[in-house]
Formats: sequence, structure tokens, C-alpha cells
Amino acid sequence: NHAVALTELGRIDEALPLSKQVVEGRKARLGPSHPHTLIAMNNLARIHVKASRFNDALQVLEESRRAETTLPDDHPIRLVSLSSLAYTYRALGQRDEAIRRYKLLLPHMRTRFGPDDDETFAETMYLARLYFETDQPREGVLLCDEFISGMRSQRRPEDPRFVKALYQTGKTLN
Repeated sequence: NHAVALTELGRIDEALPLSKQVVEGRKARLGPSHPHTLIAMNNLARIHVKASRFNDALQVLEESRRAETTLPDDHPIRLVSLSSLAYTYRALGQRDEAIRRYKLLLPHMRTRFGPDDDETFAETMYLARLYFETDQPREGVLLCDEFISGMRSQRRPEDPRFVKALYQTGKTLN
């Protein structure tokens, strides 16, 4: 989509109105819960995030989540918007709500993509960091241990993803 390309080029002022037009056009033609409409809404929210307009992103993402109810819980579109919501809540300083969203997200990520998938790993580490930021180190350590144990059973120690997981876990624990 042209608005996403403009955003990547740093032309957010041009991208925002174009992305809003795409969302409104898709809502009118396809309906608010059509997957293409939901993707456009997630793209708009990402542009708001790039512009540090987190409240605007939150509004779009919450609307998208309400419209996604026709999709299965582990549908990639639902997972992307839930991840974006968690990130946005964290950026707004609403860490408890971010933790709640990550806790909803992770079981579906593990089921859909596997427990040692790169995206599952990234979301797991975001939640672990949040636990440490909110003075819940025990939960953070348990989450890291669980993830490393799962990887250890599936990967050789020299596997770059295993090494990356160990490094990131150590970084999270510091």
C-alpha cells in the first residue's frame, strides 16, 4: 500500500491522510470486519505509532479488535493487532494493560507459529521485560526459563536462534 511506503520513507504527513482514506474506502466497500479492512486499520495504527500518536493508534486498534470477532482467535490479523495493542499500551505507560494483552497473545502465537518461532520469541521477551519493569521479576525469570527450556529441547547449543535466545534472555534479566 502506498501509505505504508510513504511511512517507510519518513513521509508520515502524507501517509496518514492516505491511509485514513484507504480505511474508509475499505469499510464502505468491504465492511468493517473484512480482513482487507482490518489490515488497512493495522497499517493506519502503525503509521500513528511511527508518528508517536499513540492515543490515535490505540483508538484505531481497539476499533479493529472489536471488528475482528468473526476471525478465529489465532488468525494472523488478530495476532498482529493484539501485538500492536500491547506495544501501544506499553508506549503509553499502561504496563498492566500491556501485560494483559501479551498474556492473551502468547498462547495463540505458540499454537499458530510454534514455541520457538522468532516472532513468538520477540513477544515473549517483550512480556518478560514488562514483568521486570513492573517489579514482577519472578514472573519474568519464569517466562525466560520456560522459553529457554523449550528451545533447549528442540535446538542444538550452536544454533544461532538458541544463542540469540540466551543472549536476549540475559539482556532481559539485567
